Amino acid sequence: MELFMRLEEIIQILEFTDTDTLEQALNDFNTHGFVEQALLPFMNVVFEQAPVQLCSKLEQVGFHGNPAIIRINPESQGGSYIVYDTTRYCADEVQKQIAVNSAE
Repeated sequence: MELFMRLEEIIQILEFTDTDTLEQALNDFNTHGFVEQALLPFMNVVFEQAPVQLCSKLEQVGFHGNPAIIRINPESQGGSYIVYDTTRYCADEVQKQIAVNSAE
């Protein structure tokens, strides 16, 4: 099932997100340079329809560097998303690292 939301609704969700819910993701991102979607309190629709606004919110709350979003494993039930720091990694490097972590 695909969910559609208006951009205004997504922006409102981002604005009202409690920064405490982002603490673990923030720590992982700033330590490792990327964080998996599972640690972020957002549905796929936010990643898909408002990636620029999401990255802006993450920067505002303290994600260091330049957050960007990539989709991994799109062939498996829609896949999932990774937020990564483009000043530390390129998208291919992040995908390889996630593959290594998943294999362990």
